[in-house]
Amino acid sequence: MDGWMISILTGSVAAFTTGLINHFLMKNEIESQQTVKYKELITGERIKWIHELRVSIDELIADSTYLMIKASSQDWDKNKFDIVEKNFIKNRHLIILMLSPKDDFAKKVDTFFNKSLKYAGDKMAIANGNPAPFRVDMDMNNMINTFSDSAQTLLKNEWEKVKKEAGTIYGIDETEQ
Repeated sequence: MDGWMISILTGSVAAFTTGLINHFLMKNEIESQQTVKYKELITGERIKWIHELRVSIDELIADSTYLMIKASSQDWDKNKFDIVEKNFIKNRHLIILMLSPKDDFAKKVDTFFNKSLKYAGDKMAIANGNPAPFRVDMDMNNMINTFSDSAQTLLKNEWEKVKKEAGTIYGIDETEQ
């Protein structure tokens, strides 16, 4: 009877030990999967953020270009100006809200916005036979191109961060590629 009790006791201890080991292994696996899912969620949200930022920057540049071209023409439509100006203001705020207040690009957006409106105001005043109130002498094409280059650099840097984050999720080393 002693051998029988030892067998039962040994079997019970082995089953308990196996169950305990499986519990910890499964717990670690679940935590690892949760971490990967969390990182995937964050990476996915960053990709959406980059896309929304790109669209808002594109609209801001398009509106600025429109203002630059149309402001000095005689067929300027005040209603169209109000619509473009409203969209221009909206996109400025959207971009700034998507960025850190300490971000240099947020300051560039503000400067670009203010200079674009001043330029359009000057050109509209001149087109209507009035003196330009701000007398902003600038090369708008150059300003638009400089702003666009800054935006492309920002978006490229953010995309590189996303690629790096995705690489750490799946264990891909960017230097090997």
